[in-house]
Amino acid sequence: MRQSNFLSAAPLVRLHLDNLLNMHATFIVSNPHDFATKKMRGKQTNEIKDKNGVKMTDGHLARSLSEQEESKWASSVYKETSKFVHSSDKHIFSVVQKIDGGNFQFVISDEQNIPEEKSLEATNTMISITEQLFRHMYGWIKAKDKIR
Repeated sequence: MRQSNFLSAAPLVRLHLDNLLNMHATFIVSNPHDFATKKMRGKQTNEIKDKNGVKMTDGHLARSLSEQEESKWASSVYKETSKFVHSSDKHIFSVVQKIDGGNFQFVISDEQNIPEEKSLEATNTMISITEQLFRHMYGWIKAKDKIR
């Protein structure tokens, strides 16, 4: 963000959200310890079902996380940041400087013209994801303490 390279920074928000989604998965399975063991053995989260028998795809995890008041933004952040990971309009229009009728003027530069509010939004989203990761980790620690 400090180097005005939004196209490189934006996918990092999605990757950070993936960490939170996987941490959240431990809270919606029937047996968190079994889930952790499967993950350590290389099983992908989207191959494992939650306590309701639903495969835990990223989309499902984002929707589930959005049900919590503290993370109601998760589904929309998942949807929008996925556009920076998978080729989409976000990639194309991030380098468009001007649209005139059917003509597009693209810019290739070491600096991108990203509105300040978008940079702030991305930064605040990273902070929110980090806060929720800590909240989930704290919950995991508390759950582990009860078992001992």
